[in-house]
Amino acid sequence: MNIFHHVQRRCLLLYFSIILTAGLAGSAAAQSVDGLPAPPGQIIVGPVFIRGDGSVPSIINGAQANAYLGQTHEPFSFLDSAPAVVVRTSTPTQYVRFYSPEGAKATGNAGASTALGSFLAGSNTVRGLTPAQIKDALALPWLPEDVTIVTIPAGTCILVGTGGPVLGHFPGVPGRSGYPAGPWGKGGPAQEYLIGTSANPGCEGAQRLSPSDYVNQQPVGAYALAYTPRAGGGNAGAVANALDHAMLPPLFSDMDSIYNALDLLNVGDPTPLRLALTQLDGEIYADAPSVAINVGQMFLDVLHDQTHLARSLTGLNNGSGLRPWMSSFGGGGALFGGNDVHGLGYGGGGGAVGVDYVFNPSLQAGVAAAYVRSAFNTSGISGSGSLDSFALGTYAGYAAGNIYIDGALGYSYNSAAANRTIAFPGVSREAFANWAASAFLSRVEAGYHFALVDRATITPFASMQGIVVGQDGFGESGAGAISLRVNAATTASALGVLGTEFAYDIPVNSVALNVAARVGWAHDYADTHRGVVAGFQGLSDASFAVAGVNAPRDAAAVGLRLTLPWQPGDLFIRYDGILASKASINSATAGLRVSF
Repeated sequence: MNIFHHVQRRCLLLYFSIILTAGLAGSAAAQSVDGLPAPPGQIIVGPVFIRGDGSVPSIINGAQANAYLGQTHEPFSFLDSAPAVVVRTSTPTQYVRFYSPEGAKATGNAGASTALGSFLAGSNTVRGLTPAQIKDALALPWLPEDVTIVTIPAGTCILVGTGGPVLGHFPGVPGRSGYPAGPWGKGGPAQEYLIGTSANPGCEGAQRLSPSDYVNQQPVGAYALAYTPRAGGGNAGAVANALDHAMLPPLFSDMDSIYNALDLLNVGDPTPLRLALTQLDGEIYADAPSVAINVGQMFLDVLHDQTHLARSLTGLNNGSGLRPWMSSFGGGGALFGGNDVHGLGYGGGGGAVGVDYVFNPSLQAGVAAAYVRSAFNTSGISGSGSLDSFALGTYAGYAAGNIYIDGALGYSYNSAAANRTIAFPGVSREAFANWAASAFLSRVEAGYHFALVDRATITPFASMQGIVVGQDGFGESGAGAISLRVNAATTASALGVLGTEFAYDIPVNSVALNVAARVGWAHDYADTHRGVVAGFQGLSDASFAVAGVNAPRDAAAVGLRLTLPWQPGDLFIRYDGILASKASINSATAGLRVSF
């Protein structure tokens, strides 16, 4: 017997040395025993003391685990032939416990199933299962009615093993310490038995957890630990649905810690859970195309200025030749959120240079280039970014009598960066992203001048502007498993405007200051919804649709332009605005045009 005991102990030491080498990278790392997930901590090798009295020589398999629990006949808690291990935790961990007070009462075992107990399960072992599925998977004696989260402090001894099947037809045992007749269920997943807190060798003198460590006691519901019932709609609901239907991450992984943090919020008032889910959604990436569209619109406005400047009240200015010009411009806007989306604010500015050529009194054409730097942020939720835009364009204007037609085509390359803080109880991280987007720009406008008096005209006009933004897919960094991967997306705007321009020449010494004011109705014929599809890098199979704040469908289009001839060219200032009940978009241009 002495030789056998010595050999057994040497085998134990070798066995757990292999475990520690393969699965334990420091005391804070999760570990695995032949595929059995174990919490971070010290694996207990050798005798394990029973709470109250006695001990067992070791626990490395289910048979020894059952012996530790004093189980000599069915029902057995653990599968005899499967590995088992006792771990003294080195960091706080979290499990769930199911209990059935009414079920126990109905079988004559009142008080046998309560929130305060020792048998536990990892949350991602049972997440999303129905009560019947949980009963079968964990081989529970009663259909689970309620669930509690058990927060395990560091220094707690936990027995981990594979749940054994309880399929025999054995009689029940009445009373508080009894159980109902079998069968109960097939078992199979890893299950845990809470020994207690102890700093002593072999977990000697283990103490039970405080009742305050059993939190969030509530009914199991249709699906265990599901977020969707409390998440509501919108982005929070989309994230919740993805989390509920994902292939669940391994226990004690980074993504598992996110689930655990959300579980602690998933009780009572849904507001804390909704706020946390919203922190995860990456709404700023759904809003970013609106900023690129605004930049494209400002550039098209600058090109439009040049064809207007070249025209007098009745046609193109006399003469021909090359006309270089330069402009500085800027603008910003606010799209106001509501219900399930937040608002967007943005602003920026830059400069443009170009040259055009007047071929004859009716035809003008030119080319231009611009750079714009923009900043943007979501309101009511963390998220801010910047956009560097480089644009090229060509434009032309044609006038015959009182009729004119202007057109422009362009392209902009947009380099974007953003960061957001993800913070809710138990989680505090910063996510960063860089991506690129291409925008294709076009605009056409036609109008007809009517003379009112010598120096005044009125011009009804119609315009159509098309902008298509193609945003590349990208991935965040810095936030671990909850860093997002964002799919490529295409966003379009097809803005039509019907309006009228009033122009008047005011004599200023020997020249005339031209003042023109515009007002019109703008309607976007494209989809005004803004959104992207994203997913967590820690969940490869789950994605969700993130909605940004919508662009205005209908709005008032207003504008004001001042032009002052100045030899050998013109000075000009222009303002344009799109105003709606939930949007305010404004831009301004100032520049100099030189004629040769």
